[in-house]
Amino acid sequence: MLERLLEQRDALSLVLAGVPTVKTLTAQQWATAAELLAALQPFMDVTALMSATRYPTMSMVIPVLDGLRHLLSTTSGGLDVLRGQLIKQLDDRFGRRRVRRRRLMCGHHD
Repeated sequence: MLERLLEQRDALSLVLAGVPTVKTLTAQQWATAAELLAALQPFMDVTALMSATRYPTMSMVIPVLDGLRHLLSTTSGGLDVLRGQLIKQLDDRFGRRRVRRRRLMCGHHD
């Protein structure tokens, strides 16, 4: 939904400019929306990947979560506090799992 809002920014601004009771978004608000979309996009990608798989197995889940955490921790930009909270929530929910050789060996059999 946020992606669609940003795609339709120009059209939305034109329509809202003609409505005196509605304020249009400021440049800062549009920038925040774009940063929010960028911060949440990896979650959308992971959701699409996992949803496309009929039976996600540990050999798939652990590397994907590890990659998501790595991506969030190495990306910087306007919403660093949000990224920090997302990393914390991932760690709280799934622990700080790392892909280890033994898991890779076991995952090979999945």
